[in-house]
Formats: sequence, structure tokens, C-alpha cells
Amino acid sequence: LDQNGLMTHANADTWMDAKIRGNQAWSPRGDRAVDIQALWFNQLKVSAALADVVGEKQLSNEWHALAEQVKLSFNKYFRNPVGNVLYDHINPDDSPDLQIRPNQMFALTIPQTENLIDSDVKSGVVRQVVSELTYPYGIASLSQNDRYFHPYHHDQIYHFDAAYHNGLCWQWNAGPVIGGMVEMGYQHLAFELTENLTDQILNKGMPGSMSELVLPGLAENGALQLSGTYSQAWSVSEFVRNFYQDYLGVRVNMLRREIVFAPRLPEKLTSVRFLQNFGRDEQIEIAIETAADSQTITFWGTNLASPVNLKIERLSPEFAIFATDFTLRSGETITLKLDDSVKMSGELNGNPLQFEPTGASIPKPSADLKFQTFRLNPNLEALKTPDFLEKIRVAEAP
Repeated sequence: LDQNGLMTHANADTWMDAKIRGNQAWSPRGDRAVDIQALWFNQLKVSAALADVVGEKQLSNEWHALAEQVKLSFNKYFRNPVGNVLYDHINPDDSPDLQIRPNQMFALTIPQTENLIDSDVKSGVVRQVVSELTYPYGIASLSQNDRYFHPYHHDQIYHFDAAYHNGLCWQWNAGPVIGGMVEMGYQHLAFELTENLTDQILNKGMPGSMSELVLPGLAENGALQLSGTYSQAWSVSEFVRNFYQDYLGVRVNMLRREIVFAPRLPEKLTSVRFLQNFGRDEQIEIAIETAADSQTITFWGTNLASPVNLKIERLSPEFAIFATDFTLRSGETITLKLDDSVKMSGELNGNPLQFEPTGASIPKPSADLKFQTFRLNPNLEALKTPDFLEKIRVAEAP
């Protein structure tokens, strides 16, 4: 750790781990990357909670205190006031790195028990990652406006790993990007990306799976260009996770026997029915039916060993978050009707139900946010100078 509680690491110690012949990093991100700090913060909060459960109060207090230091340091050193976004990493000399990469999105989606950044920064991060890096079919690892951008993978005047984390689209990164978009009120736009990923799973490459990579640009005939591993488990797992945790808004807390349910369904999903596992053998079945001016949610308790607390969250027209909670027992059916978004009221099994403000809110989503459009710059140094980036990285090495 550094003197501010942030976790340090070597240049290739993040998921962007490609090296030149096992030596210099192609995409150096030492010595404090934004995603590593988000993981570190979340680990401290989870560890403190587990320490509480087993009665280790001193450890819990120490880890909570360190997590607060990490949060303060993170917001001090990683927050870029220009655009209200986050730096990708902090260099060993404490200077911020200004390259635009998707890793800042992890500061939104990794922390599970407490926010690492406020909603204004979350909104800025989503706007930048979507407009700079997100194509309708995948998330680029580096902005196409960057000097080090590499648009192709193989058969170029550079080693293929030069492009690996410097321009190619990593399909698993759609998970955190879609998650951040949904959280900040862009679920309808996010679902356009999800629909494209669905087509990739069903009709591109290996049916039923998703590739590791796609090229940022389409082929001359308009076809998507797959690359890397043609069947990548984490690409598919993030696709599935987005439906449960983001569009359906399910968060399970087994320690408290609680499920937080905050659906943010896109306009095209008007009827949904799914099973939510709870522990080893317990299940809750949930159905959502959306009409023009109301939404009905039905819960069925299936083989529940004991009652489960359900906390329901919804957004007001002013983008404030309201919530209510109730208990579901095994064999019980509960119908929740949401019919007044202005008064934040509804019905629970036919009885009046009022949602209460949580104090949380999100900024109003931008109506003009759009995905990036690929434009090939024929003057890219990577396309003109053989091994352009490799020469730079080797020269930088001590």
C-alpha cells in the first residue's frame, strides 16, 4: 500500500496484462489502477462485514477505517474535474494517466456495500465511456482518438498483442458498461447494446457463446469482425449477470435474508418471468408485467426455509430513489401494483402501499448520449511505423 492506503502493483498486474516477450507491459498501468482500487475498497468493506459476523470487532473496525481512507484518497487522486470523470491510473510519480479506457466503469459496478464515488461522478464516467469507447457492438479498450490506438489485431506491421488492450473491443467489458448505464438511467440505450450481444451469441462465431474480442471497425461489407478466443466464458457470464443484477435489479444478501429488487427494465421488456435462487435449495419466482401507466410485480415463495425480506426500489420522475419493504414466506404469493409514479404509491395485495424516499438520487440522464462511431484514421502511427508502440515501451524500460 502507499501512504494513502491505495494498493500498488506492477505495470501488467491488472486484467490488461499483455507483455512484450514476457518483459515490458504493452499497456502499463502501474502503480495504482482505478479498477484495483475499486476491488481493494470492496474487499475491505466485505471483510469488515464478515469480521462483524464472526465477532472480530477489532478487525472490523480496522478494515472499516482503512476503507474510509481508501475512499477519501481515491476521490482525491482519481477524480478528474474536467468532465467529472476518473483517471485510468496513477503513475509511480503520482501524476495521473490521461488515456481514456473503460476501467473507470469498475468504480461504479464493483463496490457492493457502499458507493466509492458520488452520483455526479458516476454520471460523468458513464457519459465518457459510452460516447468515447462504446460501439453498438462492443467496448473498446482505448479511445480511437488516442495516439496509441491500434484498430486491427493480426497481420499488421505490429505484434498482435500491441492491439490487445489498445483498441480492440473486449466483450466482457460490456457487463460493467451496461451495469453503469442502467444504474444511471440509460437502460433503454443499454438494451440496444444487449440486443447486439444477443445476436452475437445466437448468430456469430460459436452459437450459444460469445467471442473474447471484436475489432472496433466493421468489415467492408458491414460484418462484425470477431477475434481472439471464439468462446469466452466471462463474456457470456457478464451478459447473464446484466439481466439479473441490472435490468431486473436483483441483489441478494444471505446474511440478512434479504433481496433488494430494483428493476430498471428497458421499454422492449414489458413481460418478464424468472426464478431467483436463494441459498442452496430456496427459490423465489418473480413476474413483471408492464402496461402504459402501471406495473405489476408478483412474487411466489418457493421452498423458503424461513421468511425473506424483500426491499423494492423505484425511481421517481425527478430521478429520486424511493423504497418499501415487506416479508415473503414459503408458499406465499404477493402482488405489488405500481400505479402512481408521481405520488410514489401503489398496492400490496390490494392494500394501499406508500414508497418512502431513501435520500439517494441520480442526475437526470442526458437525452443526447450516443454510442461511438468508428472512424479509421489512416495516419495512425501504428499503421505507418513498424512496431511503433513496441519501440516506445522498450525505450521506457529502466
